[in-house]
Amino acid sequence: MPIEIKIKYDGVARWLTEHRLSLGEMGEALPALVKAARAAATAVMRKHTGEQVVARADAAANALDLQVTAIGRGSVGLAIRIECEPPVGAYDPLLWQDLDRQTAVRLVEDLDAAARGKTSSKAALAYLKKVPPSVRKQQYSAYADNLLIRETSFDGVTLPEQPKNPPRVHMVRGTLSSVFFEPGDERVVVRAEGRLVKLSCTAEFLDKAVPLRGVDVEVTAVLGVTNERALGIRRLGEPIEVNEDKRWDYISKKWAGTFAELAK
Repeated sequence: MPIEIKIKYDGVARWLTEHRLSLGEMGEALPALVKAARAAATAVMRKHTGEQVVARADAAANALDLQVTAIGRGSVGLAIRIECEPPVGAYDPLLWQDLDRQTAVRLVEDLDAAARGKTSSKAALAYLKKVPPSVRKQQYSAYADNLLIRETSFDGVTLPEQPKNPPRVHMVRGTLSSVFFEPGDERVVVRAEGRLVKLSCTAEFLDKAVPLRGVDVEVTAVLGVTNERALGIRRLGEPIEVNEDKRWDYISKKWAGTFAELAK
């Protein structure tokens, strides 16, 4: 039973309006489509066999291929046949007989979800990102023995929002370039890796920083926030002094409740 996915790319670019497939425009997208199809096949195999055979599921997906059988009219239309050749020793012939159909359905569903920013398939999203902006509309139709089994179309792609980098504590290593004493705007500037890192700080911090102007230092700083700030400073390479009595006093107070529960 032949399984096909018919794709229609629509837009105003000349290669689209004159019904030609541009390898320059689509050269990156088409291999990404194969990866998305193989990811869909892997998902189908894992669902059927369980996570304990992930390696075999991945091997099965790599046996899948997309083969263009025709380039049709109506902007650019591709007829793509899904071919799955079981490797030697395939362990589930019944699944292999239906893998191409299930893969076609899963691929169309993955692309539909990716276009709406709801995807769990990174490969499908990666493919859609590589489709050039000259393609204004996309349509994907899966056929089994010339019968439509799944279809989707969309005018644009809603990319998921990229998560913002969370605040982080970072060691900034460089030369302490400047110290500013403006009340309410105390800050230091460290020249690190060819750039200036400006950090707000406290007046107490400045007292420690002043003798280190022009010296290579290591500054403990909170980065990734609007007002990046310095927490601690020492000469670069200087060993960290640890007061064992103060450290134990801090730990014993911080975890007093936990220690009490453990002692019961």
